[in-house]
Amino acid sequence: MAARARVSSVEAMRTTLTDEEVAQAMRERHGTISHWEPLTGGEMSQAFAFRAGGRDLVVRVGPGREGFDRDAWAARRLRETAVPVPEVLEVARLDEGVYCCVSERMGGGRFEDCDEARQRRIAPAVAAVVDAVAAVDLSGTEGFGSLD
Repeated sequence: MAARARVSSVEAMRTTLTDEEVAQAMRERHGTISHWEPLTGGEMSQAFAFRAGGRDLVVRVGPGREGFDRDAWAARRLRETAVPVPEVLEVARLDEGVYCCVSERMGGGRFEDCDEARQRRIAPAVAAVVDAVAAVDLSGTEGFGSLD
């Protein structure tokens, strides 16, 4: 990838690659892509949806990989549970100071974007996910915080 990590001074540590720079990186890694769409990014990452290899995917691009590694760990660990976590296909370095996480795209929306009536209707489904998270068997794990 020719672009270097560019960090916005307004958004601390958030990368500011162009849509085309990220799309080109995905073409280099995944071949032909289609349905490219910018998504609302997080505090630290840019996000884009796309289609490649017959799958709907999401790429998040950010200045560090630790959070992306945590997502990949959770996807592996929770694969056989009732917790809906998207499959992580790759976590990779795109360039100096720029990392990406490519995962399966899951349907849904943000709870806080729903009006009160919809929040009340979907509250049981949200509670079911919370219950599924609480039921996850954590035997064989230890500690907390950063992954190593």
